[in-house]
Amino acid sequence: MLIESISTLGATQFTSLAVFAIIFALSFLLVKTFLGPSKGPLPPSLRSVPVLGTMPFMADVTLLPDYFKKLSKTLGPVFSFRMGYIYAVVLNDKESITEALVKQSTVFAGRRIGYNISNILNTNLYGIIAKQYSSDFRKYHQQVLSALREFGFGTRMMEERIMLEGRQLIDLLKKFNGSPQNPAHLFSACSLNVIASIIFGQRLSQSDPKLTKLADSFFLCLVSKRRYLDYCPALRFLPKYRAVMKEAFEHMDEQIDFISEELDKSLTSSEGSFTKLFIERHGEQYSRDEIRFMLRDLLIAGTETVSVSLQWALVLLANHPDIQKRLHEEVDSVLSDGRWVSLDDMSQLPYVEACILELTRLKSVIPLSLAHLTSDDAYVGGYFIPKGTTIIPNLYGANKDPDEWPEPDTYRPERFLDESGKICGKSRIINFSLGKRSCLGEFLARQELFLFFTSLVQKFNILPPEGESKIDCNEYYLVNLFPTPFKVRLIAR
Repeated sequence: MLIESISTLGATQFTSLAVFAIIFALSFLLVKTFLGPSKGPLPPSLRSVPVLGTMPFMADVTLLPDYFKKLSKTLGPVFSFRMGYIYAVVLNDKESITEALVKQSTVFAGRRIGYNISNILNTNLYGIIAKQYSSDFRKYHQQVLSALREFGFGTRMMEERIMLEGRQLIDLLKKFNGSPQNPAHLFSACSLNVIASIIFGQRLSQSDPKLTKLADSFFLCLVSKRRYLDYCPALRFLPKYRAVMKEAFEHMDEQIDFISEELDKSLTSSEGSFTKLFIERHGEQYSRDEIRFMLRDLLIAGTETVSVSLQWALVLLANHPDIQKRLHEEVDSVLSDGRWVSLDDMSQLPYVEACILELTRLKSVIPLSLAHLTSDDAYVGGYFIPKGTTIIPNLYGANKDPDEWPEPDTYRPERFLDESGKICGKSRIINFSLGKRSCLGEFLARQELFLFFTSLVQKFNILPPEGESKIDCNEYYLVNLFPTPFKVRLIAR
């Protein structure tokens, strides 16, 4: 628990923390004032104490999606907690998430900016992810989406770009010769190169040190313990967390340096690119800082979502040889001449699609979405949600709701096949959030996942390490839902 980290404080740090605790106490009083007179029943609340709120009783940050899901069994699908001055409401089922993010989309379109972003990584709130929902956000969002579509983003034009990376990925995986490996870094480089080729107009080799270094930097940012600072900023007084903050600055510098270099190359290249088109449309008065952080948002969002899904795919298929056998049979029957898969094959590969859908249900890649903020008073599930409330959509919980999904922890692709073997029930899953802040790259991510997943099944037998009956790994949450380290054998077919 986070409170355990505080017990290691020395006298000097404790004095600093005491001062900070006083500030938190005043903030806590402000919360009560901010909430004002209730206009209806508030959601049930987790146990809390003054200043620290729920923190002493809450599970480790890495376990929050499942922790919230379990709490919803007793508290109901909508409940609240306090973390210092932050009042948050968790939405744990599809009904409540839809009621908030779709039916009241504008009110729930704000963004809760955590300590990491506002005080460490992006103090001016550049880019798209950190912007509040406003005319400025809508302008940038529309301009970004329009320019991306111009370069085939979310259309069939992307297939060639994706499969260029997919073929190189398969070649690199074959070089392992079936030895136990964790190919997470290759998956990240592959996904990163797809979006980078759109943004900058050219690709890098997946083994290029610049690309792998950037992919590693994005990953380390996501799994960094700096995430704890969002829940308890006072931890920054500890030497351990000062080192974490220093590392976060270094990674951000690496990322911005890479983006700046590729941005300059793109603007002087004869090749068309998203960057060049965006700046032409935006005009000469564009902010260089704004566009660099916007590009970072696009790159990091377009990398780990697919990479983490592919990692979970290896684990699930290695642990379910019966499912993998059926996949091989379907893929071999459709791609009988050994050709590479295309998007045209999707309609003939319903079991492949069902396996991917079940994968994304079981392992919600961004399980708690990104925190929203209400811009006005609202109601969800009959409860009053005050203006300025942090909203946490628990997509993980919604996708594992036992009332919607019997035996929700079981990997069962047949859930998405009707009696005639056709795909059904796609809309029951929530993976890319909903409403005004839903993921820009959803369509691209789905294309990548289908093409990469099918290629892996077509080209390899996916097995646990020799002598082991299954891959044993657990979930841990830090923005994405990662598997703990594992190794897998990919035997060329």
